[in-house]
Amino acid sequence: MKMEFDKKPFVKTKGFTLIELMIVIVIIGVVLGFAIPSYISYVQRSNRTEGITTMQALQLAEEKFRMTNSTYQTLSSVSFVPSFWPSTGITSGVLTTENSLYTIVITGTSATGYTITATAQGDQVNDDAGGTACTPMTLVVSGYTITKSPTACW
Repeated sequence: MKMEFDKKPFVKTKGFTLIELMIVIVIIGVVLGFAIPSYISYVQRSNRTEGITTMQALQLAEEKFRMTNSTYQTLSSVSFVPSFWPSTGITSGVLTTENSLYTIVITGTSATGYTITATAQGDQVNDDAGGTACTPMTLVVSGYTITKSPTACW
């Protein structure tokens, strides 16, 4: 008695198994778990430049004003507004930056110094640099000394 064997005992099917699909989904989840927080941190760090740039523009405005006056000025009396600020940006001595990420005030104006403070708004309040919260950020001018804090955020 002779036994006959099928010449094609294994049938090849096309497609993916459920296990293979689940493994791919888990891998995508792990990659996104690392990528999303890094992306959010990157966006906040890049948005921080809006506050820093505005503070530095105000610092230049203060120095320009002080060259011809005996004291520094408050934000309410800023005589020039850079083109990147919205025309309604200054309200009651508080400047709202272009994308409304920061509110900025100038306090402690005198003949020798002032303090510029930028306070984050919205999602930007969660911005940090190496575990140091970046709100509020301050720029203090006292005589010939300029102090920027928190230093990790500058």
